[in-house]
Amino acid sequence: MIPNKNLNKKDINELLLNKVFSGSEAIICESDNPYSLYKIFSKCEKIQPMGKNKEKKIELLHQLQLDYSVKPISTISYNDVIIGYEMTSDYSFDTYRLYQFTKEDLYLFLDKTKNILEYFSDNGIIYGDVDPRNILFNRETKEIQFCDMDNIQIANF
Repeated sequence: MIPNKNLNKKDINELLLNKVFSGSEAIICESDNPYSLYKIFSKCEKIQPMGKNKEKKIELLHQLQLDYSVKPISTISYNDVIIGYEMTSDYSFDTYRLYQFTKEDLYLFLDKTKNILEYFSDNGIIYGDVDPRNILFNRETKEIQFCDMDNIQIANF
């Protein structure tokens, strides 16, 4: 089973002060570990339950420990309700818009992305939200990691 971190109101308020990104379904926050981030689900800046479907996907991803992706480390709960999860992070990876790549890096990025999607498919995963904002790239090593993994399709989830 995936470990769980139970946070209190003070912990959550401190987390939200360290917001890295805010999207339509969640807030990404720095954690107390330099190699991880927290994804806290929210709607209109109000904390929301993560949802049973996403919980199951995160548990399966934790068991699989897939290559080429950020990995779930633990779930995060408040008042016995799971509101998010902690994931691996590596600051040498970043998102880029396609026009920011050199021609050589763009070909490499696209080819590696295709190969990783095939790897995911071989592992029973459909990654439907293929967008450069969800694909992290390390310019030095030319490695790729996919993020936003809770939006995949795996098994019946």
